[in-house]
Amino acid sequence: MSRGFTKQVPQLVAQHPGLTANELAVLALQEGYGSSARDPEYSLAQTLLKEHREGRLPCVESRRVNGKLRFWPASGDTDGSRRMADAPSPGKPPGSVTVVLPDELQGDVDALVAVGVVPSRGEALLLLASKGSQTWVGLGDVRDGLRQLKDRLVV
Repeated sequence: MSRGFTKQVPQLVAQHPGLTANELAVLALQEGYGSSARDPEYSLAQTLLKEHREGRLPCVESRRVNGKLRFWPASGDTDGSRRMADAPSPGKPPGSVTVVLPDELQGDVDALVAVGVVPSRGEALLLLASKGSQTWVGLGDVRDGLRQLKDRLVV
């Protein structure tokens, strides 16, 4: 039984894109990777989910498909050659962010483009982020004002 499952995840995902954590764990066990846990399949699947959730697998992306979390190589990593310690893709401009949008938000973004409010999805996301940020700043001002009022009344 070989160890080092986490290091092999990028290659497994590249060879078998679109599988769930459990399906990848089964493949890993079939390829000789293992765990000393009582339930090695569950253990490996949970390890994958935790490593991904905590951002230690930048070479792997996940998406919910029909309610199941499935894994794919990160954009531009078609062979699993990017490893966990690799920096983000050099083709990305500074300040760029990759985001997986929920279906309902994706519909809102597409609607802004369709009606001509903005020319692209990227511009739509910038608009929504800007408006959301302004809303939070406004709420912060209201919160500060309420604290000041409360302080005056308490004194």
